[in-house]
Amino acid sequence: KTQKVEPVENYPKVTPKSKKPKKPKQPTNMKTASTLSWVFPGMGHYYSGRTGKGLFYTSLELVALAGIAATSSSYSEESEAYNLALSDYDVLLADVNATPDDKTIMQQTITDALDAKNGAMVGLIGVGSLSAVVWIWNIIDVKKSKSQSYSSHNPVSVGINSRGQIEARISF
Repeated sequence: KTQKVEPVENYPKVTPKSKKPKKPKQPTNMKTASTLSWVFPGMGHYYSGRTGKGLFYTSLELVALAGIAATSSSYSEESEAYNLALSDYDVLLADVNATPDDKTIMQQTITDALDAKNGAMVGLIGVGSLSAVVWIWNIIDVKKSKSQSYSSHNPVSVGINSRGQIEARISF
């Protein structure tokens, strides 16, 4: 008995892995994107496929966190300098040979140290507030992208337009 062999063109073709049809992309779950935006700025944008905005918000937050680290270090140093000046003043007050000029100079040193400490605190509060603003702005932007008609639900919107500019809209 002889077996019948089919011609090669009738065999099923093997599709290379790179040529296989892609699965249709699942629609983004905006509830998950919104939840991720609460975790860290930019994560919700990455999840929803907007990597440009995700990178923008992540980099802004990382810069703000670096500012917090730098200003908290500065505040710590200024606080230690102020406490040292106070303890030096206490030692000076106990010294019976201290002149009124010594006391005046030491009081000025304490005042200068307190001013430096307060200046460092203002910087720390400013950078901390900036970090909070970036976080909230990120959350609002992810929630805004849920709906195409966002302005009809909220008459005021702030965001970044397609040219990377900050844009505020008020609709009546």
